[in-house]
Amino acid sequence: MTDWSIHPDAMALLDSARAASGDSLARSILADWLADNGQRGLAGLMKLSLRDPGRIHHATKNQATTLPGVLHAVDGWLLGGNASLQDKEPTKQPWVNGLHISGRGLGPQVQVDLLKALPALWSAGWRVLSLADFTVPPDSFIALLQKGWARHITHMRLGGPFACSTVLAAITQSSIQLETMELRSAWWRQDKVPGRAVHGRPMLPPPLDFGTAGPLLPPTLRRVSLENFTLAEGDLGCFLETLASIGTRHLGLNQCHFNSHALAAFNQSAIWKGLESLHLTGCRLPKHQPARNEIPLRPIPTNRIRSITLRACSLRGHSLQTLAACGWLSGPTKIDLSQNHLEDLDALALEGNLDAESVESLNLAGCDINGERLGQWLGLGPWERLGQLNLAWNPLGEEGWRHLADGKNTPALQVLDASSTLVTLQGLEHFANGSLFPRLGRLALRGKNPGAGMAWPESIRTLLRHPSCSGLSHIRFDAPEGWIQQEVAHPECLLAPSAREDLLRLVEARLREKSHREAEEELNRQLLLNIGAHTGIHARWAARQRAYRGSIEPTASPNEPGS
Repeated sequence: MTDWSIHPDAMALLDSARAASGDSLARSILADWLADNGQRGLAGLMKLSLRDPGRIHHATKNQATTLPGVLHAVDGWLLGGNASLQDKEPTKQPWVNGLHISGRGLGPQVQVDLLKALPALWSAGWRVLSLADFTVPPDSFIALLQKGWARHITHMRLGGPFACSTVLAAITQSSIQLETMELRSAWWRQDKVPGRAVHGRPMLPPPLDFGTAGPLLPPTLRRVSLENFTLAEGDLGCFLETLASIGTRHLGLNQCHFNSHALAAFNQSAIWKGLESLHLTGCRLPKHQPARNEIPLRPIPTNRIRSITLRACSLRGHSLQTLAACGWLSGPTKIDLSQNHLEDLDALALEGNLDAESVESLNLAGCDINGERLGQWLGLGPWERLGQLNLAWNPLGEEGWRHLADGKNTPALQVLDASSTLVTLQGLEHFANGSLFPRLGRLALRGKNPGAGMAWPESIRTLLRHPSCSGLSHIRFDAPEGWIQQEVAHPECLLAPSAREDLLRLVEARLREKSHREAEEELNRQLLLNIGAHTGIHARWAARQRAYRGSIEPTASPNEPGS
């Protein structure tokens, strides 16, 4: 078997394939060469990706036993879609800006070989590197970084053992232009450490030592994202101060654990003076109840944040009031508080701590807000710039829809998501005749709603035939596909042509998906029937074999049972 990674012909073909990244001919020639030189599994996987370039095909041990990274390099397993990076890429195709490699299903030796091939496979125009699902120690990756091939990387995403202090030190020395760094810890895969538990789960020392990693951060870093880390007071304070000193503008902390001391240190950090966006998703923030003797929070130094996300952070009404009193909600124009239990929140208590006149987007999905609480939220206005409002999965009822229909405090609202809000038929009628509906451009009414039989479709029919719906460019609701097609094609439907086409495209996609699903279920049913038939044949054949063996075996002695 020829070692293609050192063969000059293979390297020439690889360079041609990378130079003509939009042409499949060069990649097909390379696949044929690999097949002729013993790499049939890798060649077959490459041809499979050529036939379906929009799909990522995971390489397994059997398909690529040496270096599956060549497929990532020349066949489109590339990161893309990052608008902030597209305008900076010198490549001909803006969506081809980096390389994503997954070690899933590959053994340790294959992962090490794959990492060793990175310098040869790397293209000079790429700026993004993502390594996921690797389980090998990070020493091999650190040795590669010292070779200088990653000098111009601006976006790096690392997970598992690679999200550690030693790798971060190597990145600082090698990737001097790094602007975005995403680290995802994998402490749940390591051995348990006795004596440490948070919320009933054993915790481990984080693989990233924040106390020593602070001075190691690249000076060009502007966007940092951490996931699955335990944030202690001292380490977090040092880390945030370093981020503030290098001018980091965007910070994301997902699935991280905060204690009271850490949150207090975060509140007094200098990073607030330059931070533009803060995203906390799935973090366990302290409750800040006086009865629990939580450490009091002092107001933050200043707030220049324009986008803040506090999704699923175990917030209650009193804890959100505490954060608002510290200045968390005084500056952002985009606020996401979804998936928190805010049913006990008196929204009027946020007055003075929430600049409603500057908010452009507000997400309150799944916050247990009823009609009365919604009236309090709207009463904080006027929301003069609010263009997007998400109220999905809240029990608004008829009272909440009456408040929405008024629209006096939301003069700029264009996008409304009211899915699964327990809207009644009367509430929908008030909404259709209110002042807000004619101004909306996008409306979502998905999810289960009351109304027996055809009551809910009948109300949707009334909505589609209302003169105010002519301004909608996008509408979503749940109903049978045939019913939607019939109503949209009805002469009395007053939807705009763009909204009709968009809705019909969605219905056609649903029908195709339903047809594919039914065909797959029928195929699985036939397969199970065939397996059952084969199983019966094998069972009968085994019974005959046992009967035959019993006929030639010696008979049992008279003293044995069954004689």
